[in-house]
Amino acid sequence: MALRVEIVQKNQYVIECNDEGAEYMEARVLCDMASVTKHPKLDHLRMLLPYNPHQLSLQNQLSIDQVVLLAVQVNRFLCGGIAIGVCIRHVIADAAATATFFKTWATINASSYKNDTEYVPRNYVFDCTSLFPPQDVALAFSARASKHNQIIHKTVTKRFILSDTIIAYLRKKCSMDDDGVNHPTRVEAVVAFLWTMIIQSSRKRLKRHEILLTVNLRKRMVPSIPPHCIGNVFQPSRAQWEADVEKIVDFKVLTKKLVNEVRKMKDEYIRNIFENGDFLKGMKERLKMVSNKSEEMGTFAVSSWCRFPFYETDFGFGKPSWYGSSLNYINSAILMDTSDGKGMEAWITLKEEDMEKLEQNSEFLSYFTSILSQSV
Repeated sequence: MALRVEIVQKNQYVIECNDEGAEYMEARVLCDMASVTKHPKLDHLRMLLPYNPHQLSLQNQLSIDQVVLLAVQVNRFLCGGIAIGVCIRHVIADAAATATFFKTWATINASSYKNDTEYVPRNYVFDCTSLFPPQDVALAFSARASKHNQIIHKTVTKRFILSDTIIAYLRKKCSMDDDGVNHPTRVEAVVAFLWTMIIQSSRKRLKRHEILLTVNLRKRMVPSIPPHCIGNVFQPSRAQWEADVEKIVDFKVLTKKLVNEVRKMKDEYIRNIFENGDFLKGMKERLKMVSNKSEEMGTFAVSSWCRFPFYETDFGFGKPSWYGSSLNYINSAILMDTSDGKGMEAWITLKEEDMEKLEQNSEFLSYFTSILSQSV
């Protein structure tokens, strides 16, 4: 975290071990914290960050010799409340690693680490190169980043809340007894339902639709990878719906598709993906399909931050009342726990017209309660 990303040449980066340190700054906010947290807006949340994450991509900083990996801004409100805004380079940490870093940092800061060895681990750095051989993915990632940069200002992000009762009902509704899905997880049920609603709102213009759900691989490998290790140790599971094959959009059917793909993510399957080059092949094929307009294919990506220890981050003056994100990539959603750990927040980003269609679906609104609406 105290190092730098050095840009060797276009799309080629190395970690420079110069120990220059993370960037740290403080800011005074001339209002009470409640004015921000009651109805959080993305433009307000970004003011609490040291940088705008969308303007800080590696592709946008080719002229800079070295790039910061970690930047922190501590915001002090008039009421005495504190908000900590953090930017961490995705090149070194996924959401699981980021949450672990937060809690470990806070635990050490609170001087309680002697009684909490779980979150002061020694296995931050774990060599995964034997599991995930280096591959040239620069072209694929630069194309994806370019696509995001072109359309990011034409989207709407909304924050929706699902109660624990609603989540339990969705799990029960999509469960099957005979040759089907048994006991889908909270996240699987919510993602499958959201996928169903997205397809219903766009099926008139799409022949195919794909859902991507990121899967944390740390506990799925044999032996398991240390849960605290830094890096991007995840793989998107992919499931598809095709209009020519499936004439209707059925919640249970889509749940089965999604769950089957997620449950494939086991040691042997994961090793085959990376060791045989299937990861890169799949990425190139998907980008080709997405860029081919004649395919009329839609894509929706979901990242689940649920059950990560964000709400266990205690710097010595209490656990956070709320955490959020300022990311808003088009056709995507981030799932988070509510502060009580029972419900779920879904931050959904769509094109403005697609969001309007989604919110015209009465079934969707009967489960998802809208909290935030912000054009960006």
